[in-house]
Amino acid sequence: MSNQINKKEIEHLIGQVNERSVSIQYLDFFKVHAYSGNRLMILGSADFTTHHSLELIFEDVLFFKGDFEWSRNDEKPLIQLSDISPGESEFKLQFVLESDGYYFSNNDHRIEIHARDFNYNTDVVLYFHKDVLAPGERIAEWIRRPE
Repeated sequence: MSNQINKKEIEHLIGQVNERSVSIQYLDFFKVHAYSGNRLMILGSADFTTHHSLELIFEDVLFFKGDFEWSRNDEKPLIQLSDISPGESEFKLQFVLESDGYYFSNNDHRIEIHARDFNYNTDVVLYFHKDVLAPGERIAEWIRRPE
């Protein structure tokens, strides 16, 4: 697959995320959920006490700079592809998310990620047990089923 084709796919995914982020009411808070050095998952929510409704997944992460919790700058798109550059064996994508600086943000209100791949999930992930799940809902893997 060429860089141009993949860049278009990534730009399409980013467009979908930005469009979806506008449609999710009060999607204001973000935090790094998992960062293995290779895979980075960022969660987005209106209320982290009950659920999250967006997962941003970066694979083959080469660089991460920013806070681990922040509130979004809703005057800008949620996520932007700032650059794409060739790497040694594959290309590198550079993503930017910006904070409004009001919630745990102190790195120039900017989260920067360099990775080789990106995807997202818009399931509503509940932090409590629910017997009957609606379509697009699931229970967080750390929630135990009541005995």
